[in-house]
Amino acid sequence: MQRVNTAYGPIEGFVDTHPVDARSSAGTRPGPLSPVRKFLGVPYARAERLKRCEPPHTWESTLKCTEFGPSFPQMTSPFDNMYKSKRGWIDRSFLGFSEDAFSVNVFAPGSTRVDRLPVMVWVYGGNLNSGSSSMGVYDPTEFVRAVEREGRPCIVVTGNYRVNAFGWLATPDLEAVNGHVGNFGLHDLIAILEWVQTNISAFGGDINNVTAWGESAGAFLLGSLLKSGRRLFHKLILQSGTYNLMAAKRAVVWPPYPDLLKNLGSDSEELTAHDRVAALRALPTQQFIEATQALFRPGMWGLIYDGAEDGWSKPLWNRVGSGEYDPWIQSVLLGINEDEGSFFNLRAQFYRGEVTRGFMKARHGFNAADIEKIHSLYPVTDGPGNDVKSLPSSHWYSDYGYLTPMIHAGTSFTAVPNVTTKKTIPVYVYLCRTIPSRLKQGYEHLGIVHTGEIPWVFKQTALWDGDKTSEDDKTSDAFSRHWSTFATEGRPGLEWPKFDPETGAMLVFEDGGRTSVGNALEFRKREREVWYEVLDKRMKEI
Repeated sequence: MQRVNTAYGPIEGFVDTHPVDARSSAGTRPGPLSPVRKFLGVPYARAERLKRCEPPHTWESTLKCTEFGPSFPQMTSPFDNMYKSKRGWIDRSFLGFSEDAFSVNVFAPGSTRVDRLPVMVWVYGGNLNSGSSSMGVYDPTEFVRAVEREGRPCIVVTGNYRVNAFGWLATPDLEAVNGHVGNFGLHDLIAILEWVQTNISAFGGDINNVTAWGESAGAFLLGSLLKSGRRLFHKLILQSGTYNLMAAKRAVVWPPYPDLLKNLGSDSEELTAHDRVAALRALPTQQFIEATQALFRPGMWGLIYDGAEDGWSKPLWNRVGSGEYDPWIQSVLLGINEDEGSFFNLRAQFYRGEVTRGFMKARHGFNAADIEKIHSLYPVTDGPGNDVKSLPSSHWYSDYGYLTPMIHAGTSFTAVPNVTTKKTIPVYVYLCRTIPSRLKQGYEHLGIVHTGEIPWVFKQTALWDGDKTSEDDKTSDAFSRHWSTFATEGRPGLEWPKFDPETGAMLVFEDGGRTSVGNALEFRKREREVWYEVLDKRMKEI
């Protein structure tokens, strides 16, 4: 068994030599594969409901950390709903839910006995409404094996942060009671990254070579920490998301809050803020999540601007565009999938003009002229058709939420010097045009869908039956090689050119591990330029 002393107490992990499965292989006979040292379900924090987390209680006896902990309370992930019937998709729903799910997992190469290995910290997505580090598709076991075999050993850390109302409810009542705005989930992530800085050396990791790595909402959260003033990471990998993926809000209010109080019978004028918050905290877990999820709308959760935190006092779009980000950020790798918008347009719900107009007004407060300027780019000819990836409304969502912010980030980092170092930093941009063949089956109408690249990066070999001669395995090798090289050296493979705001150089991933160099500035150029103009103007008004 593997024993490590953390800052809070000793823990015991295990060595895994088996293929990835739903349940831990701890306590079983040795398997045929190369070893990975695992420490699962390690406590990193504790918190009461709707309070910021704090360090966990210390312990003296050795804590067995041989199985993933539970997830934070949530509804079923749409990611799991889409793919759970696919052969090779690993379901860990048996782990259950708990409000005390503050745990991290450490995966270290088992054959490399050197200190100061590069560290990669994964942050899951899920619209801030769902997600868990225990999801099978986020298991980095095969990734750790592969990159060690190729001579680029890395340690990977994953962890849980609170989602939905448990992590993102923000109301004047909570501010009055807690003395600060919400952002509970973001502070959980900060605690995870601080845990890494405090403890990863004991596992053989290098605290001065940490790559934070997230997808979708996870990328948004990491982008939000670009100006945190905390030395939490040095490099960033942002898959399908940047600091502008989700709207940060000035108002400390969750719009349906009055309806929630009314539904719970806590809307009496005689009740104080403390009374109302106490009632929310006293609700049984399942009742709390059902009551809040009944009022959920996509895009509802997000970061609240916080005057006490300098980095969150104005939009990150403006900060990064002015070179205002932490000076220890060394390089960034970011990119998108070709059909990001289709995932959010499954029922073609955006095909009606009034829906898109209402979304733009509610999400960012665009004025009528800018709304019409954007709307004219996407003719409202959609109906709820089958080829969702080709609908103008799917392109609309992709251009707004993914493509334009990616180009803004790439241009800002490479053209605007950091205000402290007076230097720019290198950026590497990609476009993904491939997803695992098994996940594509039955979802051809969605194209290269949002989240589709994740199995490539994590080397989810069960999705192609472990066939190392398959086209899928070659593609996964290409992704894992570039990601691990970036974590090790601060740049991906040599065939991947730096992004330049003049040439727009990017790497395009195709089927079978094939790659080519493309121009990100030419991809949906007309639409992206209009979005850039409108978003830039609006952000500077906030």
